[in-house]
Amino acid sequence: TSATVFVSCKCLTNAGTGTLTLVFQGSPDDSTYFTNAYSLDLTLNGTNTVYAFTHFDLTPFKFLKQTSILNSSTNVCTNVTASILLK
Repeated sequence: TSATVFVSCKCLTNAGTGTLTLVFQGSPDDSTYFTNAYSLDLTLNGTNTVYAFTHFDLTPFKFLKQTSILNSSTNVCTNVTASILLK
């Protein structure tokens, strides 16, 4: 199984740049989630709406959950969306 993850958000506060990282973990049974995680970095750009996508190989897993969002900048984001297409 594989997944393509698309992420977007609207940057609000300044003209600076930074990174918003979404972290996902996989599980074979929806009970035990592995600590080694998948991540997707979204590069923030001023006050623009930004997009990113990546491909995860989920061969050993049946379940995927988002566990955290990390923001390394002072730029505030809103309307963060993540869409997952399974193959």
